Amino acid sequence: MIIKCIEKTYWESVRNLKHWGEAELIKDGFIHNSTIETLPIILNKFSMDKSFVLLLLDENKLTSPLIYEMSKKLNLEFPHIYGPINNDAILEVLPLLRDASGNFIENPEFLKYK
Repeated sequence: MIIKCIEKTYWESVRNLKHWGEAELIKDGFIHNSTIETLPIILNKFSMDKSFVLLLLDENKLTSPLIYEMSKKLNLEFPHIYGPINNDAILEVLPLLRDASGNFIENPEFLKYK
């Protein structure tokens, strides 16, 4: 399983499509994703004033190539999708939760995937 963290408003605009992600593909050449292990590291890159969701993806159901690549900056491997994300690869959509101070906290529903 890999994880895509996206703005809730963006998810609402693409959730009924068969596939999506073209803008990120044009910008970066691939779609950034995380693993359970790397998710906490990247969450602090997301804006504190927006709502996000976690898309839990079954990597075996992706129709686009998935390649794990090393981040030179973080010295960690991250999953990159080299094509659009097909929505039928989504296992579950979970809200990204925050505490009273606005810090990201783990959604209890996420625990069943650990």
